[in-house]
Amino acid sequence: MNASDIVERQVAAGGGAKTAVVAEDATLTYDELRRQINRAGGALRELGVRREQRVLLVLDDTAAFPIVFLGAMRIGAVPVPVSPRDKDDNFRHFVEDSYAELGVADAPLLERLAGVLGGHDVRWLVAATKRLSPPAPARKPAPA
Repeated sequence: MNASDIVERQVAAGGGAKTAVVAEDATLTYDELRRQINRAGGALRELGVRREQRVLLVLDDTAAFPIVFLGAMRIGAVPVPVSPRDKDDNFRHFVEDSYAELGVADAPLLERLAGVLGGHDVRWLVAATKRLSPPAPARKPAPA
């Protein structure tokens, strides 16, 4: 079992229409999240990602993060999340220490990463940051 199985269990229990992810750029139900996880896992597999291979994730707090994180887990890969606000030296360290051969990053970071990680054999995939649905309205606090 891995964390992506939690989504499968929720859908199997009839909770597919319930909200699973609320991010600034998207709100996803469990059904939508499941489809996106499967697509992300399939894309990683098509790019040659194998079981137990590390996938570096340099993603902001968008819906792409849980989708790619769980998509990597779905195929048995190991997601290695790195804050996009981290220092350049830390990026180098994560690449060298993780042995990642593939990274997934937000488009605005690619130029910076290419400059910092020149000489490393990491292939980069750009995460879709397009809004999948309107942001969810702010939730009101529960009455005390």
